[in-house]
Amino acid sequence: EDDSIYPNLICLGKALTNGFPLSVCVGTADIMDRAWPKSEGEAIHTSTFLGHPVGCAMALTQIREIKKRKLLIQANRIGKWFHKYTKGKFPCGKGLAIYKKFIGGMNSITVCKHKPELDPDKTTNTDFVSAVVKDMLKRGYILLPAGEHGNVIMFTPPLTITEKQIERTIKALEKSFKACA
Repeated sequence: EDDSIYPNLICLGKALTNGFPLSVCVGTADIMDRAWPKSEGEAIHTSTFLGHPVGCAMALTQIREIKKRKLLIQANRIGKWFHKYTKGKFPCGKGLAIYKKFIGGMNSITVCKHKPELDPDKTTNTDFVSAVVKDMLKRGYILLPAGEHGNVIMFTPPLTITEKQIERTIKALEKSFKACA
């Protein structure tokens, strides 16, 4: 939605059931009706993860909780909080270029040696990102090194996180950046 892309099909999995194996394909009615015609009682396609009653019950409960707790709205709040508390922080310096991206509850900071478009093969700063992730773990925060070159710090907080907790996380990250620079 952020990029105005609306797919015909979306494949979902364990996030829908908090880790229990379940595969789900969601699509527009037109596509789904053509791909899977109305069954006359026989199983058209089955697998270990498809249509398991416990998994389906878990997914329905998860969807109800998402609606009840307004977690989609909360995901957008999280992105705004990350933007608010990182604004003006993590400036480029010491040979580093920092790029921040915010999409709902998933947020990232990309660390490069210079602007990626100058020379994509020589932009990674994996050692710095690894050091920051390890330092943050010592401080009690679990962050993920990510990206094709391992130069992205991913934040994937629970959707129940508070603004105060995000503020503390960013303050700890600032200290970590300074300690690892």
